[in-house]
Amino acid sequence: MAEREEFVCFLRGIPWRAGEADIRNWTNADPDTIDSIVIPTAEDGRKSGNAFIVFNEQAAAEECLKLNRKNFTDSNRYVEVEQSCRERMPSDTHVFKQESGSYEEVPDDTYVLFLRGVPYKAMAEDIKSFLNVNPAHITKVGFPQNSQGRPSGDAFVSLNDQNSAEEALKMDRKCMGDSTRYIEVAKSTYQAMQRALNQGRSSAVWDGIIKMRGLPYKVTEGEIRSFFGGLTIINGGVYIPTGERGDGNGTAYVQFDSYSIGEQAMKNDKKHLGGRYVDLFKASNTDLRKAIVESRKMELSLGYQNREWGNQMQPGNNGSQSSQSVVYGGLNMSGGGKMAGMNRLAAVRGQAAPYGRPENNYGMGMPPPAVVQAPQAQVNTVPDENNPFPHIVEMRNAPDTVSNSDIQNWMMPNKAIAVKRNGPGVFDVAFKTHKDACMCMVKEGEIFQGRSINLILKSKPVIENRTAGFEVF
Repeated sequence: MAEREEFVCFLRGIPWRAGEADIRNWTNADPDTIDSIVIPTAEDGRKSGNAFIVFNEQAAAEECLKLNRKNFTDSNRYVEVEQSCRERMPSDTHVFKQESGSYEEVPDDTYVLFLRGVPYKAMAEDIKSFLNVNPAHITKVGFPQNSQGRPSGDAFVSLNDQNSAEEALKMDRKCMGDSTRYIEVAKSTYQAMQRALNQGRSSAVWDGIIKMRGLPYKVTEGEIRSFFGGLTIINGGVYIPTGERGDGNGTAYVQFDSYSIGEQAMKNDKKHLGGRYVDLFKASNTDLRKAIVESRKMELSLGYQNREWGNQMQPGNNGSQSSQSVVYGGLNMSGGGKMAGMNRLAAVRGQAAPYGRPENNYGMGMPPPAVVQAPQAQVNTVPDENNPFPHIVEMRNAPDTVSNSDIQNWMMPNKAIAVKRNGPGVFDVAFKTHKDACMCMVKEGEIFQGRSINLILKSKPVIENRTAGFEVF
């Protein structure tokens, strides 16, 4: 007997909600020409947005190919259609597929469903009632958790009867109870269910870091430590990201001395601080690193000093200042960058340093370390009326051999648009706006090619179209 000829089309970009019937209707092909429709799923059981259609007639397959880049029914996105073959298709995806050699032996007669959009408070009995099948045929209901140890909004259901599983699939895009949100129901595999549920269980053993959300913007480390009622937090284990206003952004990350102490700390979820309750979430080192990166970006946009992490200055045993890195969750960090930047911005504005504080002996029984007076930002209130670039910062004590491009690079992230040499070690640096000139002043006292630079702000709001000896970039 001759082997039956098959013609396979691959569809990419179908809506997640689309089922086999939707795909058949979209192709408008004669039902007798379609042998099967395969909708692959990802490892977590979710639909992939792809599909395979197996035709038994070449003409029908060629008509389907003409639908390439046509919009799917009731959708504003097009679908790509291309010729394929059965070898590219996942085997038996159109039935309840079981994989081998993974996690544990698959029980006989097991049919798994994946549900997405499940209410966070739903229980197993709610799922059984929603699927509207004989509860005796449901052998397991599992709820995967997200990285914070909370319900993800997904669920897996295993059944021991294929007819009941097929009936349960008909609940796709139906609402549960009084909810107005529909639930997607799709075929999955036993191994996908095990992977998702095992990942959820493993997330309970986390990095020992807790994320706090809903904090007052001006919260301090001391207030955070008091919030946890004396639970042991590691040295340098409180990180408060910078917000748009230069203070906090309402979140913080805290690492405790042990995982068991971290579990105790989670009991403070919804506890009030500063008149508002605070949400607590289990976090990871990855979450912390992302927060640090975003905070540094914010600090740079606000003009804070660009200081390397882990370069916090602490008093040494001999009373001098020494560099000491604070190790936080495997990452060297420092809390000095934001405070130093805010102090320098205050100097530019003629205000008291908000983070200034007297030195002490830190309980070490020694005289306080000598206080070295940092160069103070100066402001020239009488700019040169003949200067064609009104937004000027005068740079002093620069190396004589420095080039204009070296100065421009050192001024980053504030872009200098022109440089003029006024004498040995003295340069006028022009900026596009008065704000750029002011933000550049946070670099006052920083080291440039081995020298501590003194900056003087000279700026006025009128721009004239002249160069007067400046080299314009």
